[in-house]
Amino acid sequence: MKSTFLYTADGRLNTKSQRQKEYSYERHTKYPTSYKVNTTKEELCLEYIHSFIEQFLETHTDRRVPYMIAENEVGVKKFVCTTVRPTLIPIPELYDLYECASFIAGYIVYEPLEPPSEPPKYLISPGQTLDSYCGDSFDLATLLTSFLLGSGYDAYVVCGYAPKYITLKDQTNTPCPIISGTLEAKSGKQSNEDNTTKEAMPNSYTPLDNTVKISKYLAEEAEKKYQAGLDTFKLWISDPELDERKMMEDVKKLEINESGKGSNRYKLMHSWVLLKAGKKEIKENIFVEPSTGRIYSVNNSPYLAIESVWNHSNYWVNLQFENKVAHVRKITSD
Repeated sequence: MKSTFLYTADGRLNTKSQRQKEYSYERHTKYPTSYKVNTTKEELCLEYIHSFIEQFLETHTDRRVPYMIAENEVGVKKFVCTTVRPTLIPIPELYDLYECASFIAGYIVYEPLEPPSEPPKYLISPGQTLDSYCGDSFDLATLLTSFLLGSGYDAYVVCGYAPKYITLKDQTNTPCPIISGTLEAKSGKQSNEDNTTKEAMPNSYTPLDNTVKISKYLAEEAEKKYQAGLDTFKLWISDPELDERKMMEDVKKLEINESGKGSNRYKLMHSWVLLKAGKKEIKENIFVEPSTGRIYSVNNSPYLAIESVWNHSNYWVNLQFENKVAHVRKITSD
């Protein structure tokens, strides 16, 4: 039997539908009651959501249906906000934004959406995403947002559109951070050696140095002992700066159909994380790409458009859809 494969940077195709069938078989033993049935309040909330969607589509005829309801792993329809679960994990290293984003990007195998132009039918819970070690952009964004909310960040899941190299986690043009860091270190060392050589050049007269000398050997041994006692373990290695504008020049020509209107202008759906300024020393609004752990400024990001934003308690629909992501203010400000 011949089968076709869609390869991403992680070398996997989307297997969510197959995994959902396996989850359904275990629904009577593995999952709590809240996963398998909706409460009265949840059913009432779904009725309000359906009413809102009808009114929204009547007013905005060129927009797609807001992604507000999705089936969980056992096939029960849930409001997407209820899938975000603020969680304080017992690992202090992951309380940091960069460490947490890097950990999830390396721990979870990324899968592309299927079809790539639609949001997923199933939105898996954060716990199940961790157990299965894989997920699409919506699963990863929900998991990362849950961890960041639990750590005290003001985090939100973003539903929108992105270029192909983002949705497929194509890092072909991305410099390796380890190699870049090594080259920078060597460059800095060479610069220090050059400065030392210049300082060692003899002058016309050099006075005698009669100060008490300190043993270099003892100083080196003391430094080694000090460094041995430090916890130098790092999950995250900073990425080199990318010229996103240069990478987007050819991408936008392929991804955007100027003859279309509204949501029809963009083709590839994607989900990422928004962090608002004000908490945990976040000084400006930033985006976090959950598939790679890379941090982007809102004013200089590769994302094309935003459909909606939500956290564990609220949901917002973007009414400034025709504006660029950097110019959408009502979503990223109070």
